[in-house]
Amino acid sequence: MATRVGNRITLSPRELPGEWYDPRPDLPFELPPMMSPSGYPVTATELGPLFSGAAIDQELGRLRRHRIPKPVRDAYAHWRPTPMFRAERLERALDTPAKLFYKFEGGSPCGSYESNTAIPQAFFVRAGGFRRIITGGAGGIWVAAIGYAARFFDVACRVYSVRSPDAGGVGQAAARLWDIDLVPSPSEA
Repeated sequence: MATRVGNRITLSPRELPGEWYDPRPDLPFELPPMMSPSGYPVTATELGPLFSGAAIDQELGRLRRHRIPKPVRDAYAHWRPTPMFRAERLERALDTPAKLFYKFEGGSPCGSYESNTAIPQAFFVRAGGFRRIITGGAGGIWVAAIGYAARFFDVACRVYSVRSPDAGGVGQAAARLWDIDLVPSPSEA
């Protein structure tokens, strides 16, 4: 049962969703397909060397709902449920009858919403038989999120990180903490 204290609403762990919702089938229009370098819509065969079968099925499929695998739900349980807040002062300032809510995602291991996608990506990499995640990132938060997720599911992680003044700090600390192979990009080679 959800509890409300002031403007803060928190679900009980039993109320956490067991499915992801994909809104694409419910849109009143068709989204353009993901295109391959050939200029044609990308195929599952083209994605096979890059992504797990489950990730490809979700990306190219038309299902409204996808069951969240138990290992992903277990990983989420380390910081979920996250609190939701009612923005009552904003409602009054806007003079709107709408009820406005926002979530606080700072309790995740990387302090951001990015763990919400990093966790399933690492799970599907592991479940698909891959041994390493290779990704790119411009900011330290993504490096932290994917590094934590990779460590959680026991897969290696390499991140090509854009060389910029703000690319240090969090990303470098996460690389040390979660044994991420952090490669500056562009490289000197």
